[in-house]
Amino acid sequence: INDILDLSKVESGKMELYIEEFDFPKVMTEIESTIKPLVEKNNNTLKLEYDSEIKIMTADVTKIRQIMLNLLSNSSKFTNDGTITMHVSKSATMDNAVDFVIADTGIGMSAEQVEKVFKPFTQADEKTTRKFGGTGLGLTITKMFAEMMGGNIDLTSIQGKGTTFTVTIPKLVIDKKKQSTEMITDAVDENDYTILVIDDDDNVQDMMKKFLEKQGFSILQAKSGEDGLKL
Repeated sequence: INDILDLSKVESGKMELYIEEFDFPKVMTEIESTIKPLVEKNNNTLKLEYDSEIKIMTADVTKIRQIMLNLLSNSSKFTNDGTITMHVSKSATMDNAVDFVIADTGIGMSAEQVEKVFKPFTQADEKTTRKFGGTGLGLTITKMFAEMMGGNIDLTSIQGKGTTFTVTIPKLVIDKKKQSTEMITDAVDENDYTILVIDDDDNVQDMMKKFLEKQGFSILQAKSGEDGLKL
């Protein structure tokens, strides 16, 4: 139920980011102790390796935790008598970012299964659903949370050999919603007439902006009543 509610909140634009500075090694230790019993349930071994130079991160720590726990529990579910490794280091593809690499020696996926793994309510195939259960939402939400924080997720998988997920998150996450509101507020000239347009439809916002700017008005834009009141 929580997964479905999270998906609905993200899709309706109601999911917020709560960005804070946190102690990175402490959070990694917490994730390890939370997931360890689940990993060991299928007689698996958990290996956690992280770059000791990463001390502080500024992001939504709850969503970071959920991303990692979703991926680690996914690996635990599809691996028996194997090894699950979580390797965290400075990103190889994005500046000032962190790569979280979760690899397992589980059942793996075919190329066709990899293509649909991030689609909501979708699992590898009917056999997977019957044997392992689940809603097919964990990876969808994981991808959405990573992208909300300005990051991304990628995976490679070999059937019968295992799967590797790589999540990249900036070390300093910026809330684009709040940033755009601040930028608009700074741009307003107090001597001009200003019109506040509140609408959650980007096309309507675009149309209103073009129309009103032609009339010589300054425009403030908000996507919700709450943001409108702040402005």
